[in-house]
Amino acid sequence: MVLSRLFITILVLSLCTSVATAQDVNYGETYLIGTTWYFNQQNSTVGKLIARDALSGTHFVFTGKDEPDSELRGLDFNFYHDGGGDIAAQLENNIVHVEQERRIGYASMDLLRVEDSYRAVAFFNNSMRGAMAYDWDWGFGAFTIQYLASPIQRLPLVTKGCIDSNGWAHVVSGSHAMGQDVTFTLLFWHIEPNDDFTEWEPMNARVLESMTGLGHHVKASRESGHVGLVWQHNIVGVPPPEGWENTVAHGMNNDLYLLESEDGQEWDYDNPFNITRTIPSDHEREGHLAYGDTLRPFNDVDILYMGDVIHVVFSARGFWADPLMNEVPPVEGITVKESMIWHWDSDSDSLTLVGDGWYENEGDPSSIQSNVSRPSLGASEDGTMYCLFRKVTEDDMNLNQYCYGELVVSISEDQGITWSEPINLTGTNAQDHDEFDEYVDEAHPSLADVVDESLHLYYVLAPESDESPQHGLLSECRMTYQRVPLMELPEDVVPLELPREGFTYHNYPPLSVPDVSDQLPTSSEIVAVYPNPFNNRAEVSYNLVSKGQVQLDIFDANGQTMASQSLGIQNSGTHTISVNASELPTGIYFVKMNLGGKVATRKMICLK
Repeated sequence: MVLSRLFITILVLSLCTSVATAQDVNYGETYLIGTTWYFNQQNSTVGKLIARDALSGTHFVFTGKDEPDSELRGLDFNFYHDGGGDIAAQLENNIVHVEQERRIGYASMDLLRVEDSYRAVAFFNNSMRGAMAYDWDWGFGAFTIQYLASPIQRLPLVTKGCIDSNGWAHVVSGSHAMGQDVTFTLLFWHIEPNDDFTEWEPMNARVLESMTGLGHHVKASRESGHVGLVWQHNIVGVPPPEGWENTVAHGMNNDLYLLESEDGQEWDYDNPFNITRTIPSDHEREGHLAYGDTLRPFNDVDILYMGDVIHVVFSARGFWADPLMNEVPPVEGITVKESMIWHWDSDSDSLTLVGDGWYENEGDPSSIQSNVSRPSLGASEDGTMYCLFRKVTEDDMNLNQYCYGELVVSISEDQGITWSEPINLTGTNAQDHDEFDEYVDEAHPSLADVVDESLHLYYVLAPESDESPQHGLLSECRMTYQRVPLMELPEDVVPLELPREGFTYHNYPPLSVPDVSDQLPTSSEIVAVYPNPFNNRAEVSYNLVSKGQVQLDIFDANGQTMASQSLGIQNSGTHTISVNASELPTGIYFVKMNLGGKVATRKMICLK
């Protein structure tokens, strides 16, 4: 067992103040958690930097740096509870340095329930090692450090973790061989504590696969033993095939994979579930379908359990694969600004739009952030879901056209099937300020899982600068907590306007219509159901590889036949049929087609 070290030195940061609010915002009040000269709290998925417990306590972690020229970074912690008096005064007096090293940070956190109390558990990188730190008691601020051994000669980076209902820890890290190509190995630890939670025994990490990015996260259900691990799986492989080496396209060419355990112990490692199921380019398809899917998961992902149902949100950028394979690599275009945020859940197995960032922007959002990015999920007891994310606009930038961010929230009252237009919670547009040192850039947002009477959000607040926010190491930043009472939010939210009728994750948007051959489809399959979710009517497109009999049936989630229609003998090619669903109630359905002897099924969601 790796020896643990105890750090109980409490250091009050001199730059914390007792002023109740740290900035003027559109909703709620803000509080200063601490200051840091290290802007980049994460360089990939943010994870949870804040946790709200059932005792009305709120726990915070961040990467601290006390001086701009210091080589030391720290894992810093803060805490307050509703019954402890003035919030700002508590936060001024409770901040601690958990650990300080040269290369430390990129933290995330979860809560360990011990009888009727809660303890913060942080997961982070420490001098290029994976580590976890667990508090002695509720908001106590005295942590024991446990290091995680790597089974391979690679250095753990971007370490995420969670605590399940059994009190076990699950930790995932993307490990990197410094000085070599930027590829990562996904490591996964299962860690069990002793009976009084004073020591933890990490089991040997399991090597899952190689990746081209660090978009991974792990989360546990509070109500059962379910644990879910999500990561970005490269479609063409690591190392890449010829023509893809050292290209941006290779790093963006991902599907999103899910590995889930019902008890936190038994895992089917060889059979992860493909959430996005990207359609590859194929010059034998007609029109824009020849390009395959336009969108690819990139960099950001968050997870939330509601009971046994897992909800996932992620960012996606544009990616146009060359169907004729004339380019090296075979990609006609990608986007680094235009992006979208999507939601998926294990109940409906459908992808729905949360945030639309597909607009022109002359500024530079930075290499790892886009027009919309950094989604973070929370939910209230009544099942309402909230997705916090960062959004940049064309006019909110500095003189060198580096973009500043606003934090917005989209709301879903139907478990993620539909979302609202985003509500701007912060409102610090740089164009509204005259002073150079105004704090105008919100970044690295994290929303507490628990939404009670308020949204509890936490982020980096950076001052206006003439440099890129991504590299703002010479700027003193405020780690800011914003508490937004739900009663302050608009009562009537506006449904998110979709980019076009029939809009879905797959095949959006076409860059142009390719010059493809008139060859027939190579497989009989259902190409798309759109719109999905649908209301009174849905269009089902399908391919028929050769002339044959076609039958269509619609079933509900219980297997009951809701509609059945013989479409007769049809010629080969691509066909579309309109399905009248005006009499179907809201729910999940399955369209099943017999296409000349081959059976294909696709899930549909009816939303009245």
